Amino acid sequence: DAIDLLAQMRAACDRHGERWMRSICDIVGGQAELARGRPDAAQAYGRAALEAKHRLHDHTGCALALDVLAAAAASVGDGERAAYLLGHAQQVLERVGLPQIGIPEYVAARRAGEKQARETIGDQAYQRAFQAGYAAAEDAGITYALGRPPGNGPTG
Repeated sequence: DAIDLLAQMRAACDRHGERWMRSICDIVGGQAELARGRPDAAQAYGRAALEAKHRLHDHTGCALALDVLAAAAASVGDGERAAYLLGHAQQVLERVGLPQIGIPEYVAARRAGEKQARETIGDQAYQRAFQAGYAAAEDAGITYALGRPPGNGPTG
């Protein structure tokens, strides 16, 4: 039901040229798709949200979209990418204040993604990738999260 409602909201936003709320719908859509066990769909929503939030200079929105992308990466076993994205999201969140905007479910989802990534690649590899994401310049971290171009991630 959530996906159907979000599709209606996205269509209404598109009709009116509204990008801020549309990108919120994309973040929530990504979370809903993760809950449905559909990481590819979640990643598509997360990327769409991140592109819009970055253009709008909405740092909180960027961090939330990065968390969606990190959870999607963790759920398919890409722990290094997940850790990098979590690190970059952490850097962004520290600039704006409240982690995951204080929503307990977002905090729990972030912790679950972190746990999954750590279990996949181990604590040391997780910390290296997390620190690389945390230290990345804003545009480099966003570019990596969007999947273009290669060479801006944890090992490049």
